[in-house]
Parts: sequence; C-alpha cells; structure tokens
Amino acid sequence: LFFVNDFKNLDFRGSNSQGLNLQNSSLTLQRVNLQSQNLAQIKNGETAFAALKILLGKVDKMLFREVFRNFEMLGRFNVRVVRGKTVVFDIAHTAASIENLIQSLKQAFLDKKFVFLVSLMKGKDVQTILRKIGSVAEHIIFTSSHKERGYSGKELAEFVKVDDSVEVIEDLKMALEKIAPEEAD
Repeated sequence: LFFVNDFKNLDFRGSNSQGLNLQNSSLTLQRVNLQSQNLAQIKNGETAFAALKILLGKVDKMLFREVFRNFEMLGRFNVRVVRGKTVVFDIAHTAASIENLIQSLKQAFLDKKFVFLVSLMKGKDVQTILRKIGSVAEHIIFTSSHKERGYSGKELAEFVKVDDSVEVIEDLKMALEKIAPEEAD
C-alpha cells in the first residue's frame, strides 16, 4: 500500500461550500504495510493514514500499524466461531462492498464454500448484489431484518432463480439458528 509522504508543497486554500480544497504539486509515495483479511479495512486504513498525514504532518507508522492491527469495526469482516462454525459478519450493502467481501472471503478461506445469510434494505442495487453473492455461494438464506425499510426474505428470493441452493427464513433468529445450529445435549 502506498501513502502520501511529502506534504511540504500542500496548500490549504480554505473551505467553501464545496469543502476543503487541497492542492499539491509534488507528492511522493511511501510503502506502509497494513495487514488485514478485510480488503475494505485496508482501503479505509489507507485513507485514514493519508488524512492523518495531511492533518498532523507526521504520523508514527509503527503506532499506526499497531492501532490498525488491533482495530475491529463491528459488522465489517468480523470472523467469529459460533457453535463450532466459522461465521463472518459483514454489513456489505453495495455492489462495491459485496465485491470487497467476496475477495476477502476468497483470500481468507481458500477453496471453501460459503453460505450467505442475506437481508437488504430497500433502495439497494439488489440484482447486482445478489448476482455477485450467487457467483460464490453454495447456499443462500434470505431473511428479513427490518420490517419497514427492508425487503422480506420472500421479496429477495424473487430476484433470483430459486432452487435447492436458495432458502427463505423470514425470522432472523431462526435463520441464524440454521447457519449455526445449537448442538443437542
């Protein structure tokens, strides 16, 4: 990953209704190694590091890497073991964030099949999102997470060809139980 290193020619022209205008005639790049299974987190880390460099002028790279390594945002490629199954929680909700999720899954879990539990809010590019998920999913469970603003599981299933790899479980708790069932005593 590359970040801006030389800000001596950066000119802050002030802000206006368009936001802060930044001009720079000579930026050099410096290699900073950020480690994460989450490609979106790496991209966000790049942005955060560059913003800190602009605002502070100097950033302790070792400290930044340490904070970055230990940073966890709930709902962003959170890998957990739930009832003996590896589950990745991610709130990807755009075509780009789904693509990042899929690439991160492929990188972190080589040659694995994926079960997706899907719930989407209305107003999203559902066809593109579901096409991307369908390209790597072994099984998809559609559910409802928000009665007013979200699609029902049944509505989501109408966007795809329903076969044995697609299931609708409207109740979110029951859908979660399906992907990570409680073990019988």
